Amino acid sequence: MGEDNLDRIDQWKDAECIKSNYTIYVYPRGKKESKNSTPLQNVKLFNADYISISSTQIRESIRDGKNVIYYLPLGVYDYIKLNNLL
Repeated sequence: MGEDNLDRIDQWKDAECIKSNYTIYVYPRGKKESKNSTPLQNVKLFNADYISISSTQIRESIRDGKNVIYYLPLGVYDYIKLNNLL
C-alpha cells in the first residue's frame, strides 16, 4: 500500500485481523511523519525511489485512455482490461 494509506488502516474492513496476522508492505510517498500514533510491528517499508503517482491516478489515466505502461508491471494493464476491473 502507499504510505498515505497506512494512516487510514484502522478504517479498513477487518483492520485488526490484517494488522495482527499479515505483514504490511508500504511504498514511500515522501511523507515527513505518520499520523498513526501506534507503530505497527509488521510494517515493512520498501526501499524504493519515490515516484509521484498513485493508484488512483493510474486508474483515472486508464479510464481516460492514457498510456500507463511505464507505471505498471508487464501484463498488469492487460489483466485489468481482460477482467473489466475498471
